[in-house]
Amino acid sequence: VLLAPQRLDILPGVEAASRASAAPLHTIWRTDAARLRNVEMDASTDVPEESTSDKDSKSGREVSPAEPRAGVLWENAATAFRAAQIVLSQVSPSIELPAVPFPPAEALPPGRMQRLSASEARSLGLPGKTIILDGAHTPESFHELCAAFRERMGDQVPPKVLFVVAMSNDKDHRKCLGELRGADLNLQTLVFTEVPVAGSFERATRAEALSECWAEIAEGHSTGEAVCEPVFGAALRRVAAAPDDVTVCLAGSMHLVGAALARIAGLDRAISEGTKPS
Repeated sequence: VLLAPQRLDILPGVEAASRASAAPLHTIWRTDAARLRNVEMDASTDVPEESTSDKDSKSGREVSPAEPRAGVLWENAATAFRAAQIVLSQVSPSIELPAVPFPPAEALPPGRMQRLSASEARSLGLPGKTIILDGAHTPESFHELCAAFRERMGDQVPPKVLFVVAMSNDKDHRKCLGELRGADLNLQTLVFTEVPVAGSFERATRAEALSECWAEIAEGHSTGEAVCEPVFGAALRRVAAAPDDVTVCLAGSMHLVGAALARIAGLDRAISEGTKPS
């Protein structure tokens, strides 16, 4: 079990699950991410401060507009690097990874403010569209996503955005969608859809429930059109009809990101989508 940097109150539950399954637990600390960046960090920063809108939600440090998610990205990189070390130690102990696997520059792992290429957009059935994939699924990560969106799409003020949203049923839908409503974005349309979570729709939130939640949140506010398309393929076809000057962002779940990447790779037929057609 690999645990990326998290709030310390999460640790006891993860440790108990690890013991129950007899699986070794490897905890990645923020100091590990700092060493990966060749940055000195006091160990006390492993205890995060209370999250606020102008701080990184995990590290508690001040965040400049130019790098709204840099801390989280490096924590993800440190976790991935540690995973590689563990696998190699089991498979081939003689292989050693370098202390710093890549130059100290911003790393963008898949599904984190990931901008698709023109060919990837065509493979997704959305030729000519600017498409961003982001697995934001907590209020904090939605807040960071909106900040990063405004920064990276700064040539349009505010940027025209169409969101495709799918979420699992254990997330705080109201607070996550509230971040979208409160963001300074020119929100054109929200398309609510569903994708399987670990191969099953049992943990997926119904698109209709997300749409109803949004209607309650957006009441009395000037917001874009809300569309309910439970089948992911139908949601993408709906997006294809949108003007090309609207940036499309898929968010709400890493499972949604995975479903999009699977379609791009031509693997969607090999991935279970439960009983819903594609």
